[in-house]
Amino acid sequence: VDLKQHIVAEWATLKIEDAEIDIYGRDSTKFRDMVHEFERTRDAKKTDSVGDVEKRAFDRVVMMTKEIRGIELDGKPMRDAAQIYKLAPGLYDAVLDFFSSRANFLPIA
Repeated sequence: VDLKQHIVAEWATLKIEDAEIDIYGRDSTKFRDMVHEFERTRDAKKTDSVGDVEKRAFDRVVMMTKEIRGIELDGKPMRDAAQIYKLAPGLYDAVLDFFSSRANFLPIA
């Protein structure tokens, strides 16, 4: 087994038409640090609502977005991940799917 084929990258690029979105993976140091911070600061006595879980998932995807290129609105470049994902839920879904698949962060064989 060539171990290099199984080592995941910290981040990868999702390409949608002429846009590129760099996303940190769930095996990245950034993601692990974010999860540890959440566990450290959350109120263990509070039961999360569905809305709380959805907001946390959205916030995580925004935080895991490293860089955005090639997305414009009215001819102006957009780089604010939260704004983009709110305006274009289909892009958010595509990023969430990409983020969720470890295979996207493996080297191309």
